[in-house]
Formats: sequence, C-alpha cells, structure tokens
Amino acid sequence: MANIEYRFNEWRISKEKAHGLSQRAYQLLRSTEGMYSAQQVGEVLYLYHIKKLPAKEIRKTFSFIPHQTITAIFNNRFNVGVCIIFFEMMEHEPEMLELLFNQQTN
Repeated sequence: MANIEYRFNEWRISKEKAHGLSQRAYQLLRSTEGMYSAQQVGEVLYLYHIKKLPAKEIRKTFSFIPHQTITAIFNNRFNVGVCIIFFEMMEHEPEMLELLFNQQTN
C-alpha cells in the first residue's frame, strides 16, 4: 500500500511554499452576508481605500453589483463585519491585504 503525501500550502508544479493567511484574513474571507461574498466587498474596499481608484471605475468593474450597494460599501454600511476587519487589517496587516487582493486587480 502506497503512502499518500499531503502537502498543504505548496504549489503543485514549482513546489514553492504558498503564502499562509493570517487569522484576520480568514475572518475577512468568511464574513459573507447576503448576495455578495466578503471577498467581493473586500476587493471593492481595497480598490477604493488603498488603490484610490475612482468610484466610477470601480462601479464599471463591479457592474453586477447595484449602484446603491457599491455606495453603501464605500460608506461602510454594507456588510459592516467585513468593513471592520478590513480596516483592522489596513492598520495592522497591510501586506496581507496586498496578498489577498492585489493579484485580482492586475
């Protein structure tokens, strides 16, 4: 019988270690409320507060989210749990926000 070797947090082809996520990052990604995932809400916050993209461009990118919902995200009134964790990470773990959201925006 062959042994199965499980390798977590490792890229399959290059065998490099993948970056682990912090506890706050896991909380951020799991804080989904309603129709839109916490990752989508977090990415909108990331583009608006960290990348400083104009609201019009963010609305165009996330055209599947209604205009009023995007405005509520900008004003931290939509999925408040994600907003709180996002701003904690912005203060204490900005590199983790870059790791989570920078890949998607490139």
